Parts: sequence; C-alpha cells; structure tokens
Amino acid sequence: MGFLVFMQICMALALFLIISFAYFSFYKASKSNVSKHGKIVLDDVSGKLVAYFVQSGEILDSAADSLNFMLRNGEPQGKIKDYLREITIANKEKFSKEFEGVYGYINGEFVDGSDWKPNEDFIPTMRDWYVDAQKNGGKLTFVRPYVDVKTSTVIFSVAELLVDKKSVVSIDIPMLEIQHLIKDSKVGEGSTSFIIDSSSFVASHTDMSQIGNYYFDNVMRPENNVMARKIIGNEECDFELVYEGVPSNVFAKRIFGDWHFVMVIPTKSLMIDIQRDLQLTLVGFLVVVCFILYQFYSNFKQRNKVARYAHKLEVYKTKLEKQYVDQRNMRVRAEAENARNLKKLSEMQECVIEGMATIIEYRDMNTGHHVQNTKHYVLMLANYLYEHGLHKEEVDEEFLSMVGNAAAMHDIGKIAIPDQILNKPAKLTEVEFATMQQHTVMGAGIVRAVFGESIDKRMLEMCVQVVMYHHEKWNGKGYPVGLEGADIPLCARIMAIADVFDACASRRVYKEAFDVDDVFEIIRKDAGSHFDPELAEIFIALKDDVKAYLKKKFDKKSQVGFEDSMDDDSLRILEEI
Repeated sequence: MGFLVFMQICMALALFLIISFAYFSFYKASKSNVSKHGKIVLDDVSGKLVAYFVQSGEILDSAADSLNFMLRNGEPQGKIKDYLREITIANKEKFSKEFEGVYGYINGEFVDGSDWKPNEDFIPTMRDWYVDAQKNGGKLTFVRPYVDVKTSTVIFSVAELLVDKKSVVSIDIPMLEIQHLIKDSKVGEGSTSFIIDSSSFVASHTDMSQIGNYYFDNVMRPENNVMARKIIGNEECDFELVYEGVPSNVFAKRIFGDWHFVMVIPTKSLMIDIQRDLQLTLVGFLVVVCFILYQFYSNFKQRNKVARYAHKLEVYKTKLEKQYVDQRNMRVRAEAENARNLKKLSEMQECVIEGMATIIEYRDMNTGHHVQNTKHYVLMLANYLYEHGLHKEEVDEEFLSMVGNAAAMHDIGKIAIPDQILNKPAKLTEVEFATMQQHTVMGAGIVRAVFGESIDKRMLEMCVQVVMYHHEKWNGKGYPVGLEGADIPLCARIMAIADVFDACASRRVYKEAFDVDDVFEIIRKDAGSHFDPELAEIFIALKDDVKAYLKKKFDKKSQVGFEDSMDDDSLRILEEI
C-alpha cells in the first residue's frame, strides 16, 4: 500500500516536471516570437523613414551634380535660378505638397527655387544648413531640426557644398511628413513611437507635446531618461521597461547619422495571442493535475488498475518527448529553408539586373546587343587582369563575379532620357547633348533607389561607379565630374573601353558600323587621353579574341563593320559617343 502511494507521488511529480518544462519552454519561445515580431515592425517603419531621407538626399545629390556642372561651365546666375525653379516645381508634384523647394547660397547670392525673398537681416552664411555643409566638405549633410524662417515650423534640412567650396545647395524635409510616418507606425493600443538623436533631443513623437524635449533632462518621467541612455550609442537594441506604469517592450534602431527610431509597445498588446495559448496550456495543466488526483484517489479502491494507468502515463510522457523532438526538427528545417531563401534572393537580384539591362535594350533603338557585347568585353579585360596578377588590390574572384553585372547596368540612366533625344538619327544639339550626359547621374540615382541595401555593399558601389563614371576620360575631360587618371574607378575605366569600342563597331540609328580594325586604331590613338593606356594596350592585345567573338556572334553585313572604313563625317559622329 505504502509503496503504491510512493509510486503514485513520484509519477505525479514527474508529470508535473514534464508539464512545467513544456510550459516554460513554450513561454520562452513565445517571448522570442514577441521580439521577432517587434523587430519586423521596427525594420519596416525604419525602412520607410530611411527611404524618405534617401529620396530627399537623392534629389539634392542630383541637383548638386547639375549645379556643379553649371558652375564649371560658368553658366550665368539667371540660368541657375531658372534651373532651381524647374526642379522645385517638378519635385513638389512628386515628392510632397509641403516641399518648400531647392535653395542655396550660390555665387555669393541667396537663391530660392520657390522665389521666396528673405528679410534684410537674413544672413544665409550663418544658417545651420550653410555652416554644417561647410564643415562636412563635399559630403551630403543632414542638418538637425530647426525652426524655419520662411514657414516658422520645425524642419530637417539636407545640404551639400558645391565644387567652388563657397556655394551650398539645400532642401528642407518637412517634419509633417516625418510625423505622419511616426503616427502610422503605431502597433496596437497604447504604443508610442518617436525619433531621438544622440543628445536625447526628441525630433518627432506620436505625442506632439513631447517634441523638443531632451530626455536626459526629463525628471518628470525618469523612464524616458533610462530608455534614452540604453538606446543612444547602439545600432539596434530591444529591451523591457515599465513605461508610464505599463510593462512594455522597447525596440530601437539607428536610421540615419545619430538619429534613432524608437517604438515602445505594451507587452500585453504584443502577447495577446500568446497569452491565450498560455492560458489554454494552464487550463490543460490543471485538468491533468485534477486527473492525477482523481487517479490517486481511485488507486485506493482499484489496485488492479495501477498498471494500466501507469502505462497511460508513460504513453503521455512519450508523446511530450516526441513533441519536443518534433519542435527541434522543425527549427532545423526552418534554418535550412532560410539558407535556401537567401540563395534564391541572390539569384533574384541577378535576374533583376539582367531584366533592367534588357529594358534598356528595348528602350534604346540604337542599342541592339550593346549590353551583351560590352559585358563580354568587360569580362575579357577583367579576366586578363586577374590571370596576369594585375591590380591585385582590386581584381579578385569577387570582382570577376560582380563586374559583368555592373557592366550590364551602365546605361540604365537612359531610361530617363526623352525618346526624341535618345533615338535622334542626327547629331545632337548642345542642349540635347547636355541632357544626354545626365544619364550617368540619373542612372547612379536609379541604382541606389532600386537596390539600396538589398545587395552586397561592394556590388552596389561597383554598379554606381560604372554607371556614374563610364564616360570619364583619362585626361580629365570627360563627364559628369571630370575625374582624371587613376582617380577614375578601375571598373569604370574598363567599361569606357568596352562602351566606345562597341558603339563604334556596331550600327546605330545615327551611323553605320565602323570597320573593326579602324575601331582598334581609335582605341590605340586615344590611349592616354580618353582611355587608361595600360587597359587600352591589353584590349588591343585581345584583338584576335574580339574579332572571333564578333564573327561568331553577328552576321558580317548586319551590325558589325569589317569592310567599310570611316570617313570624316563618321569621325565627327564619334565625338558624340
């Protein structure tokens, strides 16, 4: 009798421990899911905020490139003012109704794209946007929020120092747009979102009364002080905190410079579904305990049923252990699935690049097989450098795997060039040619906007360099920046040779194909002026391989020139390439 009671107690304790282990394991997994859910929401809203800032930066960066071009060419002040008006009107329609325009201090004069005239006591060189841009050199500068003279509202400014080192161009980012994004980020009832900088200054908040506070100085709500000190200095963090008397989860992420986006979500709102599951588990546990007690009472009356009940308990224990093993196997399968998804994502990125290159071919009636040909020539040059150990500091296996895809993107900016210029069957006017030159700057902006942080940083940088600088010349007389010699990125110098060679050797809407030997003579002749002399010499050494490729790829009378030499008119056309 005593032994039977002892065995029943032991079995009850064993079952209690098993259920407790399962309960707390489930609770731990649930807490992990809460953190993952919060991070997903944080990443989503942070991405929207970053995209909003990047969009503003792209607008300013494009305007700065154009203004630098105009300053180098000595364009009159009236033309600069007209340009600022044009881009102000264009971006007000597509960017934001609150967009106040592009303005700046240019050639010793304050210029505003919306034709706003400041008071006499307005000194542009003492404004934060001018001072911060000067301190930051030629880099894009995000100025901390301040009260705008024109609108008397709190705004962000983005500014950039121009090429003459005296002029600064700037645009304002209305805080109203940021406030809309912050309000839309609320997750459930009682959640709070805000933006804070490294000094604990609150720039935006779902509670408008909090804007402008410094949380380091907040004595009325000490939890704000504690929260700010945990957030500032970290790229990303999440922790638990009692906020306004409610247990909450805090999620924070650096979004730009020293600015952090923060979400405070009551734990209750995150765990409402999980709490329901835990409550059901608890009910189940109480039912099991009651069942054990009933069995314990019954054993006093029915000793002959002890073995059967023990067997049932053993089966139940086995099921719990099996569930634990199944959960572990599910985690292993999930990790394998994540690895496959990452591989698929990489393949999808390459497909996007190829697809965008195909769009360029169909958009430009003159391009034909230009993207495919130039990619082949670029890979020929890059493989030669790798096989002969040249430029080891840059040319490695990763370089080879990326440079072909980067080459395919080089003319993506032509998407934004009007058809009447892009497919004009005659020589371009100066204005049309200046517009055509913008395809490099616009292409770099498109690459940044489309890919952003979704691809490897080195791949993104190489794509931007090829798109932006493939029309730069070794002697510094190219565009859009006028880089010279080795200052031009290696991938762009390789692209320049491939681009010009195929442009000459292929039929275009404004010319017939030139003889291939004449095109190689152009490469040789322009080595040291247009092209990197080392790369030009290597490409000429690959002449037989190039010819073999062309003869195999195309019909001799269709697109590639092997017979007709260039006349004077053809040479003049070449100046526009």
